Amino acid sequence: MDPSIQLLEIAPGLRDSVSKAGFTIDSILSAGPTEVASALGIESYVAKIIFDAAKKFVEEHALLGDPTTAPTVPTATSEAILRNYLLSSGGTI
Repeated sequence: MDPSIQLLEIAPGLRDSVSKAGFTIDSILSAGPTEVASALGIESYVAKIIFDAAKKFVEEHALLGDPTTAPTVPTATSEAILRNYLLSSGGTI
């Protein structure tokens, strides 16, 4: 069970269903709303809410520098953020 599921901004009952189905944040994002809806037996719009909450969670935690959810390979965006930070703090690249 992925404890991060409990941090998603969705109804508690949905969090429990997602967790019991064995989903993780990553597997929700990999599967997409259609597959989540099928696996949970829910309407696609509800699965989209779950998918969007997982996406928001990852985006917020990546920006905060949480090493458990941040990408391990630097992306163009993370490199640009780091470059801007270094330049604004008087550092060099």
